[in-house]
Amino acid sequence: MTPDELISGHLDHTLDDVGLAAFDSWLAADRAHQVRFCQAVLAHQHLRQRGFAAAHATSSRRYLRLRPPARAPRRWWAGLAATAAAALLMTMVGWWVYGPASDEAPVLVRAESTAVMRSDGLQRMVGDRLLPGDELTTGAGSAYLRYHDGTEVVLAAGSRARVLPPAVGKRLHLDYGDLDAQVAKQPPGRPLVISTATAAITVLGTTLRVASTADETRVSVSTGLVTVTRGNDTVPVPAGSFVVAAAATPLVARPQQMAIGAVLAVGVGQRYASISDLPALAPGDVVELHPGRHRGGWKLPQGGTALRPLIIRGIRGSDGERPLLSGDGLVLDGVGATARAVLQLHGTNVVVEHLTISGGRNGRNAAGIRCVDAQAITIRDCRIHDCDQGIDAVADRIVILDNDIGPCGNAANDGYCHLLHLGGGAATVRGNHLHDATHGQAVMSGNRSLVLEANRITGAADGEISLLDPGHERSVTLSGNLLIGQPRGRGNRIRTIDIHGASAGDLRLEHNTLVAAEPAVVFLLGAGSAMRVRAEDNIFTGSRQIVGEDLMVSGRGNQLPADALVPPRFTDNLIAPAADAGFVDAARGDYRLRPAAAGAGRVPSRSSSRLQPAIAPGPGSTARNDDDDPGAFPRLHR
Repeated sequence: MTPDELISGHLDHTLDDVGLAAFDSWLAADRAHQVRFCQAVLAHQHLRQRGFAAAHATSSRRYLRLRPPARAPRRWWAGLAATAAAALLMTMVGWWVYGPASDEAPVLVRAESTAVMRSDGLQRMVGDRLLPGDELTTGAGSAYLRYHDGTEVVLAAGSRARVLPPAVGKRLHLDYGDLDAQVAKQPPGRPLVISTATAAITVLGTTLRVASTADETRVSVSTGLVTVTRGNDTVPVPAGSFVVAAAATPLVARPQQMAIGAVLAVGVGQRYASISDLPALAPGDVVELHPGRHRGGWKLPQGGTALRPLIIRGIRGSDGERPLLSGDGLVLDGVGATARAVLQLHGTNVVVEHLTISGGRNGRNAAGIRCVDAQAITIRDCRIHDCDQGIDAVADRIVILDNDIGPCGNAANDGYCHLLHLGGGAATVRGNHLHDATHGQAVMSGNRSLVLEANRITGAADGEISLLDPGHERSVTLSGNLLIGQPRGRGNRIRTIDIHGASAGDLRLEHNTLVAAEPAVVFLLGAGSAMRVRAEDNIFTGSRQIVGEDLMVSGRGNQLPADALVPPRFTDNLIAPAADAGFVDAARGDYRLRPAAAGAGRVPSRSSSRLQPAIAPGPGSTARNDDDDPGAFPRLHR
C-alpha cells in the first residue's frame, strides 16, 4: 500500500491488522512521515467540516481546493470556530511531534522477544511512544527505551516493567528482573524515579543497574549519584557502590566488591580451621577456602537469595593453584546425613568458584559436586577430577561456566558415570573443557531446557552427548562446541548425539564442529524421537553418516564430507575435500580452519557466539575470546 492509502485507511478506520502494522511501521520510520500524517489529519478535519469524504484528504491535493456545494449561508462564527479548532489541533499535534511532553514518555526503540501491552490490552510496536499503564515483558530477549533527552533504559531478558504517570519527571516501575539505565542530567525537581516492590530510586543523571525481585532490590551505580528509599530510610549511593533493599537488611551503600553478608575465612591460620567449624550460613555470606587441602563430604543445606547469593569461593595460593576440596578416604554413600559428593548442595542461589575438587568416589556414582532439588546454582572456574561423576545435578537454573572436568568414571558402573549428569529445569553449560569420561558420556541431560555453548568435549568412552526424555517438550541448543570423538568398539551404538524417548521438542545445532573418530559413527541418533532438529553452519567430519533412523532433521550451510549421506532436508551444503576438513593441525588438537579451507572466512551476517575453548587446554583452562579465530565455530555463509 502507498503512504496515501495507509493514511486514508487509518483515518477511515478501514485498515485490517496487516494494514495497521504497515501503517505503524511507516509512521515510526521517519519523523517526516509523522509530520506528513499530522498535515493529513488537519486536512481530513477541514474537509469533514465542509462535507467531503474523508478519503479526499489524502488522495489528491486538488481536492483541497474544491468549494463546498451551494447551501444555506453559514453563520458568521462557523468559519472562525473551524479555524480555531484547526489551530488547536495543530498545536496539539505539534506538541506531540516536537513538544516537551515527550521528555517524560519513552519510545520503544528495540524489542527482542518482548510483549509491550497497552492498558487497554492492545499491543504497542517498535517506534511507538509508551504511555502510562503500558507494560513490557521480556522473554529471551531485551527491550530498549529512549527518552527525548537521550536517557536510555535497557530491560534485560526475563523482566517486567511498567510506565507510570509522570507526576513530576519520568516514572518507571520494575516488577521483576534487571534494567540498565544511562540517564541524562534531569531538570531541577524533575528526576527519573524507578520504583520496585521494595524501594524507590531517584536519579538525577547517572549510569546504574537495578535488579528486583518480589522481596529485594539491588541498585549498582557506575557513575553519578542516586538516592534509594525504603520506607522511611533513604541512603545516597555514589559511583562504584551498591545497596540492597530487603527486609531485615540494613540499607547501607557498599563498595561494589564488598560482600553483603559475613566473610568467613577457612584454612590454616584463619578464623575457622576447617569447614566443620563454620556457623550456620546466611544469604550474602562468603565462605573463603584458603590455600591447602580441605576435608570434603560437605553437605550444605543453606542457600542465598537472587540478589544475595551464598558464595563458596576458593582463594588461590601464591603459585596460582586453587585450594583442594577432597573426598579421599571418606564414605560418600548418601545414606542419612552423609553426602554422596565432595560438595553437596541443597539450597538456592549458591555460587561455587575457584576450587579444585577430587576424590568423589563410592564405587558407583559419587560426584565432585551434587545438587539435590536445588535452584539457581552457579559453578565456575573449578577443576573437578578423579570422581565417579563430575557434576550430578537435579536442579533448575544451573550454570556451569569455564570449568575443567575430567578424568572421571568408574569401571564398576561402566556406562553410567558421566562428566555431567544433569536433570530438572534449565541448565546452561558454557566455556568448559569436558574430557576423559573414562566409563560414560561427557553430558547426560534430562533437562527441560539445555544450552551448551563454546565447550570443548573430548575423550568420552560412551558417547559425547545423550539427551534423556523428560516426559514433556524440551528445548536444547548446541552452539559453538567442539566435539572430538574417540574410537569406541563396545556396548552402545556408536554415536555423537543420542536423543532418547518419544517426547517432542527442539534441538538446534549451530556453529559446532563434530569430529568422528571412525566411519561407523552416526552423528545424530534418535530412533522414534519426535524432536525437531535444525542444523546450521556446522562442520561434520570423520564419518559419512550424518543422521540415523527416522530423526526429523533439517539444515542449511553445513560442511559435510565429500562422501556424506546427505539428509534430504539439508540445503546449501559446503562439501569439503576428501579426508580433509581444513583444520590447522587436528593431530595436535588445533581445530581452527586453515585460511585456504573450504569454510574459512565465510562469515554469516547474523551474529553468533565468538567464545572459543583453548586449543590444548590443561587443568584450569578457560574459554578464549578471539574474534579472528573461528576454531570450533565454522561461520559458513550461504
